[in-house]
Amino acid sequence: MNPRNHAGLLLFLLAACAATEPAAAPEAVLFPPPPDPPRILFLRSVSSGEDVQPKETSWLAEVVVGADTEDQKPMPKPCAIGFRDGCFYVTDTQVGCIYRLDFASKKADQVELKGRAQLNSPTGMCFAPDGTLYVADRARKQVVVLDQKFQWVKELGPWEPKSAPTDVAVWQDRLYVVDTGAACVRVFDLQTEKELLVLGNKETEDEFMRGPVSLALDGNGYLYAVDTIYQRICVWDRDGNFVRHIGKAGDAPGHLARPKGLAIDDRKLWILDSAFDNCQILDLDGNALIYFGGLGETPGCMSQPRKVWVGAAGIDLFEEQFAVAPDFVPERIIVVTNTWGPKINFYALGKSKKFRYEDPPLPERPSKPAPPAPEQPAQAPGAGNPAK
Repeated sequence: MNPRNHAGLLLFLLAACAATEPAAAPEAVLFPPPPDPPRILFLRSVSSGEDVQPKETSWLAEVVVGADTEDQKPMPKPCAIGFRDGCFYVTDTQVGCIYRLDFASKKADQVELKGRAQLNSPTGMCFAPDGTLYVADRARKQVVVLDQKFQWVKELGPWEPKSAPTDVAVWQDRLYVVDTGAACVRVFDLQTEKELLVLGNKETEDEFMRGPVSLALDGNGYLYAVDTIYQRICVWDRDGNFVRHIGKAGDAPGHLARPKGLAIDDRKLWILDSAFDNCQILDLDGNALIYFGGLGETPGCMSQPRKVWVGAAGIDLFEEQFAVAPDFVPERIIVVTNTWGPKINFYALGKSKKFRYEDPPLPERPSKPAPPAPEQPAQAPGAGNPAK
C-alpha cells in the first residue's frame, strides 16, 4: 500500500475517534420499576467467555484487519449454577461441560474433565459443604460425583431403564435426585447410597407427579419439587409425609404455567416460569411477594429461563455494576440461565436507601392448607327466616 494511503487511513481513524462522543452512563434496571421501591437490580449478562474474559485485540487492529470471531467461546445451552472458591460454575447441556466464570480475575474457561468424569447432558449441579460436586446427567442416566479438583469419584444410577436425572441436592446426610424419566424424586443416604424414599410416584391425586424437573430444600429439610406438567410444586417433610401443593395453573401472581427452575433462600421460593419468562418470589406457603424478568429485548429480560441460583456469596464481584445504583444495598446475588437471548443473567436482591420497606412476615415452614369448607345444601327459592 502507498505510504500516503497508510497516513490517510490513520488520520481518518484518529478523526473518527476524536469525533466520537463519550458513551452515556448506563441506567439502572430495577424491579419493580420506579416509582415503586426497588428490590431487584439487574447487574449483567454473560453469553460467551469473552463477556468475562475480553480478547486482547486493539481497536485499530479490528478496524484494519477485522474482528476474529472464531474464539468467542459461546455458551449455547447453559443450565445449572453453583458457586465455590470465588467462582461461578455453570453446566452446559449442549456442549456437555462445566464453565468456570472467574469475575475477579476476568477469566472464563471450561473445567477439565477426564475419563469417567466427562459429561454428556448435565442438567443439575450441587456442591456439598465439603466441596464435592454432584452432577445430574440426563443423557448418562446417572449422577456423577466429582471431588474438589473435579476428578471422578463415582457415579450413581441408573436406577431403572427409563431413569433420567435432571436435578440434585444435598441436605445434611441425604442426597436428593429428581428422576424425570421415572417421574419421581429419589432420596438416598449420602454415605451408604441406600435409597431411603421414592416420592411422587404414589397413585394419589396429591402426591402423584408427571413432570418433575427441579427441587430445593429449606432450612428445616422440607423438600419442594417442581412438576412442570401439573403446574405446581409438591412439598414433603423430611420423613416423606406429603404437606401441600404450592401454585396452580393460571396467570395471576402465585400461579404457574410452565414452571422450571427452583431455589430456596432466606425462607423464600424463587421459581422460574418459561411461559411468562420471569421469576416469581413466593413465601413458603406460596403467597406471592414480587416477580422480575419478563419477555423482551431490554437488559434484565429472560427468554425461556431454565435454572436459578440465589446466595449471599459473590456480592463483592459486582462492585462495578453496583455503581449504576449507588443507593441500592445488595443482600443476595441471583443467577438465571436462559435457553435463548442473553444466556446467563446476574441480578441482586436488596433495598434502596431512598425508601422505607415494610416486609411481610414470612412463615418458618410450609403449613398445611385449610380443608375446603363443606358445601351447603341449596335452599329453595324464598327459603329463610319467615317474615315477622
